[in-house]
Amino acid sequence: MSTVQEALSSLFGQLASLVKKMSDEELKMLTEGDVTIDLVKKDESRKPINRAKDSFLRRSEIEPIVSQLRSMDEREQGVALLSKLHLNKASLELVARHIDLPVTQRDNMETLREKIIEATIGYRLRSMAIQGRTDPQFSTRGGTEDTA
Repeated sequence: MSTVQEALSSLFGQLASLVKKMSDEELKMLTEGDVTIDLVKKDESRKPINRAKDSFLRRSEIEPIVSQLRSMDEREQGVALLSKLHLNKASLELVARHIDLPVTQRDNMETLREKIIEATIGYRLRSMAIQGRTDPQFSTRGGTEDTA
């Protein structure tokens, strides 16, 4: 058998093995052209994935975001900022860890956003409410206004 024949034989054997592992749905998508088979170098396919690199957010961008959140007067402003940034879960985890919040694998993106908002804006609003301080930026009814 020639070198070309051996290479083709090996290739077809690997392809047959791959097809055997595919579900009926995957096989249908492959035959209809909805998916393709890509070649991946074996050494690269086994490298651990660094999730921090896959995030949209660099570490140098975290502090400005946290500073912006801490300067906001309403939770809704913080929600709007985080929504506008379109952060993925890994980025939200980086922000949460930066402000020393506990992060678990069970935390979804909405939970992470809520934790971040409460740690940067909500705690201040609660503290002011407990102390009885009001400010036009925080409430439409001033609790300390004189109505005479």
